[in-house]
Amino acid sequence: MRMVNMDANHALSGKEQLYCGGAWVPPSAGNYEETFNPGTGQLIGLVAAATRAEVDVAPACLKEWRDVAPLERASILQEIAALLHKRGDELAMMDAANCGNPYTEVRGDAAIAAAQMEFFAGLVTEMKGDTIPLGPDRVNMTLRQPLSVVARILAFNHPFMFCGGKVAAPLAAGNAVIIKPQVQAPLSA
Repeated sequence: MRMVNMDANHALSGKEQLYCGGAWVPPSAGNYEETFNPGTGQLIGLVAAATRAEVDVAPACLKEWRDVAPLERASILQEIAALLHKRGDELAMMDAANCGNPYTEVRGDAAIAAAQMEFFAGLVTEMKGDTIPLGPDRVNMTLRQPLSVVARILAFNHPFMFCGGKVAAPLAAGNAVIIKPQVQAPLSA
């Protein structure tokens, strides 16, 4: 996303691309949408608009992510949480500019999202199946496996906090996730 300065002390920067399949990619149809600061009407920048082509990548992502070993998956979620803590001010600035919320109100959103990542990272190795004896020569065993590709639609008023909360559990369980932010506030997601 191409950003403009919101004030003399803060510059928002990012990519005018989609994060898809583990990499930044341009939208396949080449479509971009403008996003604005609702308080000032000022253009903040452009955001890439996904199409069905980007959604169709998700099953391949699922095949890769579900095979990541549980300890490695938990470690990756912990790394994401650390990045959220580190970049909390930048994420808060994006949400304040894109949602119209006061910066002080959304400043804690990245910390909440990080806490949710940390919580579900801790549960990765606790997702276990059951073994039930059914007699002297039989055992019934269940194995927990990822469900599929999970789609998450975000609210506009605290998009990053909701993004972190909605992706943490499915990622911990080994599912792929498609995020659909609201058109009013797509930046932080």
